[in-house]
Amino acid sequence: MRLTYRFFASCLALYVAMLLLTACTSPPKYMIAPPDPVKAKIKIATQWVAQVGEKNHHQQSQLPVKVVGNKIYVANAEGHVGAMDLVSGDVLWQIDTDERIAAGPGYGDGIVVVANDKAEIIALADGSGEPLWRQKVSSEVLAEPIVYRDKIFVQTVDGKIFALAKDSGNKLWVDGREIPALTLRGSSRPRIVKDKLLVGFATGELVAYNIESGKVIWEVAIAVPSGRTDLERIADIDGLIAVNENTVYVASYQGRIAAVSLDEGRLVWSRDMSSYTGVAADDKQIYVTDEQGFVWGLDINSGATLWRQEKLADRYLVTPASVDNSIVVADVGGFVYWLSKEDGDILAQLDLYRTNLAA
Repeated sequence: MRLTYRFFASCLALYVAMLLLTACTSPPKYMIAPPDPVKAKIKIATQWVAQVGEKNHHQQSQLPVKVVGNKIYVANAEGHVGAMDLVSGDVLWQIDTDERIAAGPGYGDGIVVVANDKAEIIALADGSGEPLWRQKVSSEVLAEPIVYRDKIFVQTVDGKIFALAKDSGNKLWVDGREIPALTLRGSSRPRIVKDKLLVGFATGELVAYNIESGKVIWEVAIAVPSGRTDLERIADIDGLIAVNENTVYVASYQGRIAAVSLDEGRLVWSRDMSSYTGVAADDKQIYVTDEQGFVWGLDINSGATLWRQEKLADRYLVTPASVDNSIVVADVGGFVYWLSKEDGDILAQLDLYRTNLAA
């Protein structure tokens, strides 16, 4: 597994690429043509390259990196888990779990959490990777486990949300929704804000839970499945959930993008849009990549279109990350793009895989 996570660009925070890129930057499973060359308007340079685990140039992993303080936690599908120094890229520790890892890593207060392909949650000690406990859940976990205070929250592909005890893995509460006959492969990453656990389901519903009891505080339909076939009725919330002040922003596949009041679950605004990657937000705009690969900048108060970038269509983009005056987005081919927040203009691009090979 080969990793390039930290970049420098004027007026850009250094950790942006880490939040965007997967834990493996080997050639993509689904090859796409390189994008057209871009005349760079800002300077981008690789600061360091590091590796955890063995190189595997035939593996494509969708496991994100986890940035906590001055550390980066990484995992790959082959079972390697480790931590790196944010500034230098030095590997602080790494282990081979001998597991096929499907999700993670999650982190919280000295514990690293991953999920294997046998629907087991595995807790490891930070600093050594020593196994602490494992717990079986109802089905496979594909979204990052969330560690918060004395609990760990995981969402399974069969529509369940589990709260586990951090120190033992014991099940504290479970809830969920009956999933449709056909869904996207994946789950949205749960989000905790003001002691509410926000969960998006394959039914198109966004649900806020009390983190202690598992009681539903509110729920709202972001998308309502419609159509004659199961394919037409897919309405998953599969992407990242964004929060700005007291408003939650969420997108669904073949449905809507919407703003929801955090306290009441009241729909503030919505508009038709299909996205499986979710949204990012700052104080003025929200940013979304739709199913065609268009990148949108929307007014945060109304959802009105401020700009749309169509040059990255059909490149299978991830969720944009908002940093200073730019947003950053990556594609399945290993290219990373910096876009202007003002008009969506492409300011720079980097071929991450080729940079890795040269490093």
